[in-house]
Amino acid sequence: MYFPTGWPKVIKLNTSDEDSSYIKPCRHPYLPILILITSRTLQFWDTRNSTLFAVYKRPDSTFDELGLNMYGCWHRDGERFVILTKIGHIIIFAVHMKEINYSENSQTYSKEGIDFLIDMSTIKSNSCDFSLTHFEELVRISFNTIISSIATFGDYIILSTQTGYLHQLDWDGQSSSQMSVNITRLVHHKRDSTATIPEEGPAKNVIIKSIFPSTSPLGMFVIVNDGEVYFLASSDINAFFNDSTKLYYFKGIIDAVDISINYKFKIAAIGCRSGQVQIWKQDVDSGNWQNSHILDNPDENTSTNNQVLSLQWSTGDEKVLAVLWMNGFLSIFSVFGSLISTYDELDMNANPHLGPINWTKDGYSLWLLRQVNSHGSFRLNEFLVFNFLKSALSFLPILSNQENVILHSPTTVYIYPKSTFCKTEIEHQQNMHFCNIIQVERNYIMKNWPIKMVALNERYKYLAVAGSNGLCMCNYSKNKWKLYVNETQEMSFRCNGGIAWWNEILVVSSTTNSSQKNNITFNSLHEKLEDSQTLLKINFPQRVCILDVYLDNLLVLTANHKLLIYHLSKTQLGNKNTLTTDLILNTSYEEYGWSPYNIISASMSTVQTEVLSPVNEFGLASILINVEGYLMMLQIVSHYDLHSQKNLVKSLSPVCIASGVETVFSYPYLPPGLGTQSRPYLSQALWLACGQAGLKIWLPLYPQEDPRNPSYLSKWIMLTIYTRIQPLSVLFEDGTIAGIECDQLHYDKIKRSVAYSLPRRNIQLTVSLILKQLLKRNLNSHAMRITYSCADLPHFDYILEHLIHSVLEEEAAQGAPTANALLPNVIELIRPFPNFIKIVGECARKTEIAVWTYLFGAAGKPKELFELAMEKGNLEIAANYLLIVETIEQPAVAYRLVRRILNACLESSNWPLCTNLIQFIQAIAKNELPQSPISPKVSIPIGNVQLQTTDHEIDFPKKTVPPRVTPKKTHQPQNTPDDKKIPRPQFMANLEIREEEDIVEKVLGRHARRQLTNLNLRELAVMSSNLNFSLVNWLKNEDYFHIKIESYSNALLQLHTLFKWPMPGQRSMGQDSNTNVKSPKNYFNEIEFNDEREIDTLSMTSSVSTKNVQVRSDSGYSLPKVASCFRSEMDQVEVTTYLDSEDHFAELSEEGENNSVDLKHCEKEIKFYKEIFSKSDCHEWHILTGILLLDKHSVVETVSAVMRSADQLGQNRVKGISEGLHDISIWAFHNCNGYVEFLLGMKKLLESMQNYLSDQNVDELKVNRIEAVSMTSVDDSLSPKTPEYDSSSSCTIS
Repeated sequence: MYFPTGWPKVIKLNTSDEDSSYIKPCRHPYLPILILITSRTLQFWDTRNSTLFAVYKRPDSTFDELGLNMYGCWHRDGERFVILTKIGHIIIFAVHMKEINYSENSQTYSKEGIDFLIDMSTIKSNSCDFSLTHFEELVRISFNTIISSIATFGDYIILSTQTGYLHQLDWDGQSSSQMSVNITRLVHHKRDSTATIPEEGPAKNVIIKSIFPSTSPLGMFVIVNDGEVYFLASSDINAFFNDSTKLYYFKGIIDAVDISINYKFKIAAIGCRSGQVQIWKQDVDSGNWQNSHILDNPDENTSTNNQVLSLQWSTGDEKVLAVLWMNGFLSIFSVFGSLISTYDELDMNANPHLGPINWTKDGYSLWLLRQVNSHGSFRLNEFLVFNFLKSALSFLPILSNQENVILHSPTTVYIYPKSTFCKTEIEHQQNMHFCNIIQVERNYIMKNWPIKMVALNERYKYLAVAGSNGLCMCNYSKNKWKLYVNETQEMSFRCNGGIAWWNEILVVSSTTNSSQKNNITFNSLHEKLEDSQTLLKINFPQRVCILDVYLDNLLVLTANHKLLIYHLSKTQLGNKNTLTTDLILNTSYEEYGWSPYNIISASMSTVQTEVLSPVNEFGLASILINVEGYLMMLQIVSHYDLHSQKNLVKSLSPVCIASGVETVFSYPYLPPGLGTQSRPYLSQALWLACGQAGLKIWLPLYPQEDPRNPSYLSKWIMLTIYTRIQPLSVLFEDGTIAGIECDQLHYDKIKRSVAYSLPRRNIQLTVSLILKQLLKRNLNSHAMRITYSCADLPHFDYILEHLIHSVLEEEAAQGAPTANALLPNVIELIRPFPNFIKIVGECARKTEIAVWTYLFGAAGKPKELFELAMEKGNLEIAANYLLIVETIEQPAVAYRLVRRILNACLESSNWPLCTNLIQFIQAIAKNELPQSPISPKVSIPIGNVQLQTTDHEIDFPKKTVPPRVTPKKTHQPQNTPDDKKIPRPQFMANLEIREEEDIVEKVLGRHARRQLTNLNLRELAVMSSNLNFSLVNWLKNEDYFHIKIESYSNALLQLHTLFKWPMPGQRSMGQDSNTNVKSPKNYFNEIEFNDEREIDTLSMTSSVSTKNVQVRSDSGYSLPKVASCFRSEMDQVEVTTYLDSEDHFAELSEEGENNSVDLKHCEKEIKFYKEIFSKSDCHEWHILTGILLLDKHSVVETVSAVMRSADQLGQNRVKGISEGLHDISIWAFHNCNGYVEFLLGMKKLLESMQNYLSDQNVDELKVNRIEAVSMTSVDDSLSPKTPEYDSSSSCTIS
């Protein structure tokens, strides 16, 4: 295959007005030279360097005598050239050109008979490689009639006249009546015999407008004056005009303008004025021509100017067809009609006239003439030179080149790695343009330009490259080249039949330039490249046409119709490796009628009609040969030769598997047995690229019973799938094909008349297409076996999703349900797999809402699939169904489901999904508001996909709003209003939503409360950051009793563990009581009775038992709640705490000492939370973080602020803080000296808190007594009077 690359080169032509017209350029038969014929000159162009190296102009006197130049063509030896003038004269020239050798100091050339020649090579000697050394007029031939066309055929010149005759001339100008034929008589005889065109009136002369000689098949195509096409066939090129000449008529063609013949495939491309290109192929048996397929103009806006201007097959391999249309489109097609690339802007200039196209000899570039309309006439303006990259399979379709996509230019090789074909290629499209670019060694390519063959050895990371002469190797992993030691040996041979790798040995088919000997040599990559290091050489009497290597076998096809197979083996004798070959098959393919020139490819494989039959000891089952597009299979069977007493093989009669085949892909390794092979269906299949007919897969159908049962015969089925790329590589185990696509890029800022071509590697998965074809044929069991075998592929889910999507779109487009619906079978095929729910959801998200009913009618209700996903914990999958449920079900159902999944996402910290769910809730709420108009489309992001729903397709039921009922809070302060509205978080700002539907605030608030209660401060901060959840607003509006700290000591210890924050001091449990640390009881006694004593002078011993009481709680451990008066409690109770171990604190302290950087980070983090608690008036938590940081000032300031508040909430907070500090003091006395010293430093603060609480208790007693007296007075007024008491008995309130 050929792929355009880069911008085309534009070559300006300086042509005078009198020399403005031009004729079709003529390519040299074997040199990269192009002759451009103008009306007065012949221009010689070096296509390798795009350089003009010679211009010949006839004497002015000859123009009046002979006329202006009209047409020209070469002799097949390239040493003679013929020109046809406008008035019917023929001039034959002798031409000789020589390649310039720049190493020579002096160059002397004989310029005989070229007085009117300008040798441009002497002026531009550094930019062209050829020089015209001889150009002489040999003979002039004149006819009495006008010559309409001319062509060269073998050693003859064929010309047609206006009288309806075809004449055959020798190159010396000789002609006779026996070498002429009346084409008019033949055409009318053919018309009468076929009765296709009835003859009316007298017969008119048939004038041949164009002649197109053909060597395979032998004959010539002609276009007559009414646009019809005929083929004149003959059995002998030297006796063409005799009674054996046959005329074949192409039925249905009446507007032909150009013809190009593909000799390897024996097909003809006929361009028509209607814009069609009809491809015709000759029937092997009858010889008649049949229409194979039609190529249309790729321009969708077809108009009257879509006539075909020119078309031509690529030179050498003839694998692509270039077609130029009048509307400026230039397209490249494969042999059987697959469109590879298209240029659509060749007519950017004002009123351009596009001329003929010509492939260069090497096939790497395509030359196009373009004229511009100037003053009413066309003036020759420029050449457009399009550059192409070739696939390595174009010339060398060996098995080792089928594993990777390999392209090459004349000097560079591009290798696309196989490792990125599957998962990486699907997930990261940026890898499409990645390839390994290898520049061929300059010393080799300068002398042997261009590259002809490339063979890759992926195992050893070696690359073999063959140019016009010799070859070279490259270790492309190290970019190290290996050339021939002796340059003479390198230039002494050329590779013609192919090159291939067998392990570390390179097998080369070559022909010597001097003696024309043909041989195959074996060279090791570990040895030097020279004749003395050749491991083995096999001589052949005829040229080797094709070779290939499979396992340890070498296949060879020669020009004398021999088909040979060698078994290769390597033995080691001492320190030297010895290579031996055993000829195991020697047969001829001449009896089958195959021409060596028409064999496209040949390879060995294990494919056989009996798929379960064991292969022979050589690992061979068949030979696959592509002849003219027909894939033939020769099965190989074991054979014991009595003469040699060896086990050999023999071939059976060929069987045609398919037609119209461009490339054959077969498994390059020996597949294991059916039981151990991972994917036998895919690896044992044949993959055939058939151009316009798609990709054909010859798939084995293994028996359903025991494979060892001989009563079951294996079967094959031919499946056809259509791909968007031209396959260049097949990964059999992955069911993936890889190819090249060409992007045409247009840059507005750069004034270019043609787009920039960028080749890129692309892949396509084919397993889903195979499964679809099997299900259509009711082969469900085979489809299930293939599906299970592919379950371990990284892109397996995508395969099944693509299968559902393709079937769904195809059947949903039909409207009415069909009797043989395929979607239920597809669902049953996928249902057993664990990702069935995910696959259905992904497919639904990428399809229209109108087809959801059909999809979920077969797959199940969306709500049921949602429940299954939630049971399995697949939150992302469950989220996919929210939009579906919201669209199909009632809104209340969607709200209930979204609350469930939002809670689950918060518990699993799936913040991206939480964000998308919140946006989803907002979108639903906005659409359901009565005062908000419903937009026709709503884009709802879930996951990474933007979904669009069409609301007018579904009628949403209106929801009745019940009255709001506010639950009574048992712990709510008296002065806090019950109907206080909690402000919404920042992410819900400006969102008008009914309060009963405001589930986001409730869910997030409940989760935040749970995290704060469990002291998961970091989780709370992460939630706030990811969900834009304002902690300050939430804490300010949260109920005090919901966020109250139950156990200060327990919370402080958990914060130490959370932040890995070291203790300020340590004390082991059960420490000796003779330490200078006060017990909590004596300390608080001292607060009341020893106010003025200094802290550092306190010295009192205490004995506190650590084994008396252990009080546990759900949070790990806790202390009993302490009353407001510490003194009385501590005089009566001795309490101890439950600790994990005394080593825990030592570990925290040691870790903090050894990691000062982490401590600084933790300190910043704790200060952050402390600041949050301060701004939100969360005093208890602010005091706790202050104690953690030993920030005495902040603790004192916070407690003072709380004590200054006069409401009941402030009193409750002071009481809670007092109890918490008491809790910490008891825990610190037993575990941490540092906190004891810290608390001793706040003696006055603690005393103030006790006094505050005592005063509040006294005030409370007074209030209660007054209320009691008031109630008594009221009762007395309503009851009978009682005796008065003495004043001494009155109540006194103290």
